[in-house]
Amino acid sequence: MVFSLLKNIVSESFLTIIVSAYTERALEAFEYGVLDFVPKPIFEERINKALDRFFSSEKLNPKTKQLFVKSGGKIESIPLTKIVYFQPADHYTEIILENENKNCIIFL
Repeated sequence: MVFSLLKNIVSESFLTIIVSAYTERALEAFEYGVLDFVPKPIFEERINKALDRFFSSEKLNPKTKQLFVKSGGKIESIPLTKIVYFQPADHYTEIILENENKNCIIFL
């Protein structure tokens, strides 16, 4: 689903981080212009590196207000202001929000 989405949009218009167990597709992901590719299983140091790259990117628009994540087979929008922190857990990343917990795969 993610690669078909990248094929149909200009991924360089977005800061995209792919989290996947299919490491053989990492090169293809970078050919589409993704910011980072994080292999599963996810390790805290590696996901933090990807997030640091995202938040320090010169392409990050100061008007960016939401993060899109793939969760439960669908893509959801999460306001950046509600994110408290990210935490790796097994084969996914938990995004801890104000007053709630979201288990999801990061997809921006």
